[in-house]
Amino acid sequence: MAHIMGDDKKERTFRTAQGIHAADGLFPCVHCRELLYHVRAMSQPNVWIIDHRDSFTWNLAELVRMTGMAVPRVVSNESPELEQAVQAGEKIILSPGPGTVEDACHRATFRLLDRLPRFTPVLGVCLGHQILGVHFGARLEHLSQPLHGAREVICRTEQCPLLEGLPEQFPAALYHSWRLAAFPWPAELIVTARDSGKNVQAIRHRHLPLYGIQFHPESILTPDGEALLRNFLSLPAGSREKRRIK
Repeated sequence: MAHIMGDDKKERTFRTAQGIHAADGLFPCVHCRELLYHVRAMSQPNVWIIDHRDSFTWNLAELVRMTGMAVPRVVSNESPELEQAVQAGEKIILSPGPGTVEDACHRATFRLLDRLPRFTPVLGVCLGHQILGVHFGARLEHLSQPLHGAREVICRTEQCPLLEGLPEQFPAALYHSWRLAAFPWPAELIVTARDSGKNVQAIRHRHLPLYGIQFHPESILTPDGEALLRNFLSLPAGSREKRRIK
């Protein structure tokens, strides 16, 4: 799931990581710009992105910000701040990341899912999607050929609020070497999109506002990525009742 970027892409990623447009050039200090980003986040709905040590997490955060609907707070899945996401997060996004869901550094995200209030909307992207699937009993399997920087046509297979308004078929970027296996499949989850090879590309929970996408909405290769994020951000914030999601 690692990403390969040219120099231009690295520079764009660095700039995006600050969550600041060129108009914010009055803040040349990296720490000042990060502070400004988090001040903005505090004035918006509580959308949290759980970072799994992935360079494209900040691209995802920037795309969320560009919708004008939220300035997300980005926090490492191993940070003490994760407790704030549990207590105050109105919507949670699980970022992409390297390695596999079985890596020790990702266990904290599984614990987060166990502790979230029952109706908190959650969107898992790439690794985050796989974490959601495995959390409910899906199995992970290795691709015979990794897909890093590939562009695939995604085909919608079921109705889903996350994909509402998107074409029945749309192109999207893939950056992964693992996937959710088609069999056995947990009864709680519904596959809502596949690629041309019938691989699982999007899922939703049958009863809860939990969604996963294997593809990357933040990539330029996914032109409908912003519309998808708008759909997620438009979901009603969950009740803060203490029943957990599982």
